[in-house]
Amino acid sequence: MRAICILFLAAFAACQNVDKKLEDVIYGQDYEADYEMTVARAKHILDREFRAGLDPDRTKEDEADFWTLWDYKTSMWYRKTTRRRAHVIVEDAGEGKVRVGVAVVTQINDNMDNPHSIEDARWVKTEVDTEWSMRMEQQIGRRYLDAEPSEAWKEKNREEKSKGLRPDLVDRYADVDLGEKEAKDTPPAPKRDD
Repeated sequence: MRAICILFLAAFAACQNVDKKLEDVIYGQDYEADYEMTVARAKHILDREFRAGLDPDRTKEDEADFWTLWDYKTSMWYRKTTRRRAHVIVEDAGEGKVRVGVAVVTQINDNMDNPHSIEDARWVKTEVDTEWSMRMEQQIGRRYLDAEPSEAWKEKNREEKSKGLRPDLVDRYADVDLGEKEAKDTPPAPKRDD
């Protein structure tokens, strides 16, 4: 009975340790973005990266506070079966800016007899995966500019046919003075010693 109590307390302490590490999210810098679009992107990234889904007991979608369930990667090799869990917070920083915080925790299975079994696993080595956290924060943040096609591409790929000459082809050499280039590129005549 005493051994069961000790195992239960150890499991409870390990669970508290994981929750504490997940609560300490790593925030990126504020950036200009639409809050609702960022929340939708965060849910999309979490669905793609964590197939098990969101934890219904801890997730607060109205506050943009997302907790995932454990995502397992099984292997037949000793200490290669892992599990991963994430916590993502999207905050409205005001003035059209958004801030994203992410924490990802990983553990490995230390069961030598059944390294692939999730039910018999002994989860050890609880670590905050800062690299994974930063990568997810950057994926959700998408701090690059909105891009659109160039005018030449739009002109070349438009649906209706052009009635005249394409402006990108007509003005192709407008900024080049071909006469000046020929004068510079002509090599000097060789000198003769006759």
